[in-house]
Amino acid sequence: MSQVLELAQQGDTEAISALMNRHLKPQGVTAQVAKTQNALQIMLEGLDLPDQQRMTAFVTQGVQKLGLGSNVQIFGRQVGDKEPAWTANFAISENGITPLEGIAEVANPGAEEFGAGDYKRMAKQGHPEAIQKFVEEILQDRPEMTAFTEFADGVVKVTIQTSEFMDGQAFSSDFGKQMNEIASKQVREVELYKRKSEKTMPSWSRR
Repeated sequence: MSQVLELAQQGDTEAISALMNRHLKPQGVTAQVAKTQNALQIMLEGLDLPDQQRMTAFVTQGVQKLGLGSNVQIFGRQVGDKEPAWTANFAISENGITPLEGIAEVANPGAEEFGAGDYKRMAKQGHPEAIQKFVEEILQDRPEMTAFTEFADGVVKVTIQTSEFMDGQAFSSDFGKQMNEIASKQVREVELYKRKSEKTMPSWSRR
């Protein structure tokens, strides 16, 4: 089993898009994949508007073969358009593929925006609020720690506030590995600081 396939079966959005694009790019279509709390989202974009019926069949069957039981939202649009021309929603499980709202000729005004809620994807693009949320998720099992983030010129500055003892080297190594998940052209470097309170200077830092 290839590493890309294995990652895709685990729900990795970049791996899923890579597998889809192997088949779609020769057809003039590009897939972007995002994951929200409620659904797996796939945006299909082409110089010509991607065919609704054929593309939704390809995507839903592919997701089912990966063993990803999930609600799936599919969007189709032409290159250069900001809004999708059509959307489709499905529930996918081992038992089959069930249309939730069918296929619409125009985007459903109530449909969730592509990528909304996918903090990892947005963090990679350099959205400060998404970066803060991503850091908070890393520390969700460390309630004694509070994180403050700043982002400018491709550098994420993270200040960890805690009165507890921290092994700076071990923590920064583990934290850095997890922050690598949002490394991109927009997010190039992480600076990590630790302080006891808002009134104290950082006691150590790592880059």
